[in-house]
Amino acid sequence: MSFGAGAEVWAAGVAAGLTGDVFVDPMETIITRVQSPAYTTRYKSLDGRLKGTLFLGLYQGFGPTLVAGIPSSAAFFAVYEGMKSAFQDMQADGYLQELPPSAVHVASSGAAELVHCAISNPAEVLKQNAQVQQGSATPKPLGWYTLQVFRTFARHPSKLWTGYSALLASNLPGTCITFGLYEYIKERLLNSLSKNGQQATALMQVQVSALSAGLAGGFTSRPDQRPDAHGSRKRRRAERFEAEELLNDTSDDFPGSFDGDGIYDILDDLLDAYFSHIQPWIPMINMRDFRARARRDNDHALKVVLQAMAVACLRYVERDGELLPTDYVTTETRRLRRLVLLDALDGLTVENLQALTMIAFTDIGDGNLDKAWPIIGSLTRTVEYMELSVETEDRQQRPAVLPSPSCLSPPVEWVEEEERRRVFWNIFILDRSETSSLFVSELTSLDSHLWSRAADVCRRLPICGGRWFEDDPAVTPYFGIWDRSRARIGNSITFLPGHYRALLTRLREKMQIQNFKVLRLEVKALPTKIDFKNRHEVSNWLTRFKELDLRLVHWKMYLPQQWKDSGVSRETMPGVMDPNMTVANATHNISLILLHQRIAYPDAELGGIRLPSLCSADTCYTAAIETANITTKYLEGASHKWPVSPQLGICAFAQSIHAITSRP
Repeated sequence: MSFGAGAEVWAAGVAAGLTGDVFVDPMETIITRVQSPAYTTRYKSLDGRLKGTLFLGLYQGFGPTLVAGIPSSAAFFAVYEGMKSAFQDMQADGYLQELPPSAVHVASSGAAELVHCAISNPAEVLKQNAQVQQGSATPKPLGWYTLQVFRTFARHPSKLWTGYSALLASNLPGTCITFGLYEYIKERLLNSLSKNGQQATALMQVQVSALSAGLAGGFTSRPDQRPDAHGSRKRRRAERFEAEELLNDTSDDFPGSFDGDGIYDILDDLLDAYFSHIQPWIPMINMRDFRARARRDNDHALKVVLQAMAVACLRYVERDGELLPTDYVTTETRRLRRLVLLDALDGLTVENLQALTMIAFTDIGDGNLDKAWPIIGSLTRTVEYMELSVETEDRQQRPAVLPSPSCLSPPVEWVEEEERRRVFWNIFILDRSETSSLFVSELTSLDSHLWSRAADVCRRLPICGGRWFEDDPAVTPYFGIWDRSRARIGNSITFLPGHYRALLTRLREKMQIQNFKVLRLEVKALPTKIDFKNRHEVSNWLTRFKELDLRLVHWKMYLPQQWKDSGVSRETMPGVMDPNMTVANATHNISLILLHQRIAYPDAELGGIRLPSLCSADTCYTAAIETANITTKYLEGASHKWPVSPQLGICAFAQSIHAITSRP
C-alpha cells in the first residue's frame, strides 16, 4: 500500500483546513452566539441593540479546533488515499473487478469521514461550549474559557463524543457524494485535457481540483439549505452542552440539566445551599440522613426531591465564587419545576410530598400565589388521604374490600416518623399561610381544608431540631386543634384543648418542641359578624375575645427567655436570631393586632358598648412596634443572599397596614 501519491493532497488538505478555520472561526462564533438560547438575555439589550460582549473573544475555543484540526485532516486524507490505494491494488490483483471507481471513492470517503468525525467531535464540543461561556467583568487570559470547559468534561471524558452518531449521520452522505462527484469530475476534466494534447501542469491541476470541488460541493448542496446548516448542527450540540460549563453535568438526556446523573456532580454544593437557605423555613428533611442517602442511593424517589431542591436553591449555588447566571437559573428552574410536578403527582410517597412542598414554598416566595395555591390544595388532601394527619399509633385499622393504596409502610425508626410528622406540619402551615395571605384583613374569619377537618387531625408537635439531628428521641405533646362544634361561640374554650396545659409545662421545662411556626393560634373562633343589638351575642363575643387574648398572652409568657427574644440570648449561638422563632414572635404580634384592632378602633355600631379600647389600642401599638423592630433586626443580621420566609413578609405587611389605617 503506497501513500506517496496522496502526500501532496494530504498536505494541501491540512493547510486548507487550518486556513479556513482561522478565517471562518470568528464568524462561526458570532453565529453560534446568535443562535444560542441565551442570545436575547446575554448578548442583546432590552432596547434591541447588540451588546459588546457579542463580539468579544471571537476565538474562544479555537485552541481545540487548532489542535484537532491537524490530526483530523491528516487522518481523513490518509485514510482516504490509503483506502483508494488498497482498492486499486486489489483490482490490480484481479479482485473486485466489477466495482466501479465511483464506488471506491464513496467507500473511501465514508471510511475517512468516520475517523475524521471521531477526532473532530471532541474539539467541536469543547469549542462550541467555550464560545458561549459567560464572560465576566474581569479580563481572562487567553485560553481561560477553553480550560474551564476542559475541566468540566474531565470527570466524564466519554461525553466529549456525545452527538457523534448525529454528526456522522448528517455529514456522511454529503461527504460520500461530494468526493464521488469530485473524483469523477476531476477525472473527466483531466482526460479532456489529455485528449487535446495538453500536459497538465501543477497550476492546471490546482485549477481543475478547485473547479471539481466547487461543482461537486454545489451539486450536493440543496437549493433550500441554509448556508450555515453544517454550523447549525454544531451549534445545536453547543446549545445542548451550554450548561455544562456551569454545573459540570454531562447527561445524555439533557446535558447541563438534572435529568441524568449530573446532579450528583454538584451534590455537595446543592445540599449546602438547601440546608443553609431553605431548610430553616421548611424543616422537614433530616440533614445527616439525607446526605448519606443521597450519596448511597440513586432511586427515582430521591431524584425528584433533589430536583425540587434545585428549583428552590439553584439561585444560591456558586461556582468559582460566583452565582450562576440569572438567565440559566430562570430557564433551568422553570423546566425542573415542570418535571417535579409531573413526577411528584404520579404517586403517593413522602418524597413526592416533600418535593411539592418545596415547589409551593418557592412559588410563594417568588410571589406566584396563583401557582402555589393549586399545589397546596392538592397537598392538603393528599396528606389526609395518606393518613399523615394522624400519629401511627392512633390510626384505626378499618376493614375494607381492597387494601388502601395510600397506606405507607410503618416507619423503620423514630427519625423517619418524625420526618413524616414534619411533612404534615409544613403542609399545614403552608395551607394556613396561603389562606391568610390572600385576605390578611379577614384573617379571623378564614377557613382551610385541614382546619375544617380538625377532628381528623391527631398529630404530635415536632421535636426540637437539635434532638432530631442528634438522633435523640423524645415524646412531644399533641397540638390542640379545636373541634369546630366544641369551639362554637357560646362555649368556653378555657380548657380546650385537653393537652394545652401539658404543652405549656413541657415548653417551660424542657423545650423539646421544635420552634415551629405552628404558633398560629386560630382566632377563627372569634366571629366577625355579630348582632350587636343582641346582648347575649355581644356577651359571648367579648368572652371569646378575652379567652383568645389570654391564650396569646400565655403563649408568650411560658416561652423560655431565649425564645422570647428570638434566640438572641441562647447559649449555643448568642446574638443570632433564630429564623423560625423570629417568624413565630412576629406572627404572635400580628395575631394580637388582628384580635384587638376591632376593640381598639371600634366601628360606629359598637358605640353603645363599653369596650377596653385604650388598652387594646396600646396592645396593638406595642405589637406593631415589636414586629417592626424584630423584623428590622433580623434582616440587618441576615445575609442578603438568604431568602426570607413569606410569612414574615405577611406579618410585616399586616403591621404596615395597621400602622397606616389605625386611628390615634
